Amino acid sequence: MDGNRSRAVALYPEVLSGNGKVGAVVVGGDYQGLGIVRSLGRRGIPVCVVDDEHSISRFSKYSTKFVKLADLKDEAATVAALLDIGNRLSLHGWILYPTRDELVAAFSRLARS
Repeated sequence: MDGNRSRAVALYPEVLSGNGKVGAVVVGGDYQGLGIVRSLGRRGIPVCVVDDEHSISRFSKYSTKFVKLADLKDEAATVAALLDIGNRLSLHGWILYPTRDELVAAFSRLARS
């Protein structure tokens, strides 16, 4: 286990999934999302892609899970859906990677409230 990960695990043990790995949730699976999926996946980090389109990232060999939502444009519905996905798939503590400006805005508004 590398030093940074072991320090993170010691400080935040709740970020571990059932298999003992910290993962990433990439919201939006177009080419920006694909770059994130490949970069993290090559390092052995499990990646869940969430998108409302038929995205290229879902077909990456590094994508371990894929969830298709009806719409990512409604902020409240998107946040509620992501919380539900996190609970259903045991993604507690996984890092969120939004790939669209409107998603970044929605998540930052949620963080401030």
